[in-house]
Amino acid sequence: MGCQPPGIARTFWKNGKLKEKGSTEKGKRQGVWKAWYNDGTQMALGKYHQGIRVGTWTYWDESGAFERLERYPAVPIGSALNLAAEDFEKMIEEQPDNWQLLLLSAAYVIERESEQQVSDRQSLEKALGWIDRSIRLNENFNNVSTKVRLLERYDYQNAMETAIRAIELGLDQSGEFEGSDKHKALVRITEKPDGC
Repeated sequence: MGCQPPGIARTFWKNGKLKEKGSTEKGKRQGVWKAWYNDGTQMALGKYHQGIRVGTWTYWDESGAFERLERYPAVPIGSALNLAAEDFEKMIEEQPDNWQLLLLSAAYVIERESEQQVSDRQSLEKALGWIDRSIRLNENFNNVSTKVRLLERYDYQNAMETAIRAIELGLDQSGEFEGSDKHKALVRITEKPDGC
């Protein structure tokens, strides 16, 4: 690939619709990349570091419904990690009503905080704002349970109350939820004694 300038790369489906879009640096994929199905429905969103998938990738099915998260080794802590946070903020500015992007951005903050093993209250509050907006746009188990994970870090009473709502949504959306590890983890949060 040689020495190529950084830029935006795009690939297209045979029908002319956008297939992939993201940044490149020195001829390698770098930063946030998005992929779409040939009808224009979003397929994937994730990040590359020097051509390698890193962090959490989100996938949607052909109807646009959330399908799964895949975790890859984390971006090295430092400037690349800070760039990722800026990338999410920029994408949110471009798509402020994309509940899935808001969910992914909040989940990214949680992951970053876990990797760095520090508690950055300002980042957590920003992520809480994103997840609250995601919930207002489309309340579902994924965004409400992510809010629980954020609240656990500094507002346990509200985490307990929000966990109850996440359990309700989980039970409504799938017969496989009850008794699952996710269900048990949320129930444990609701059972913590007062004064936590």
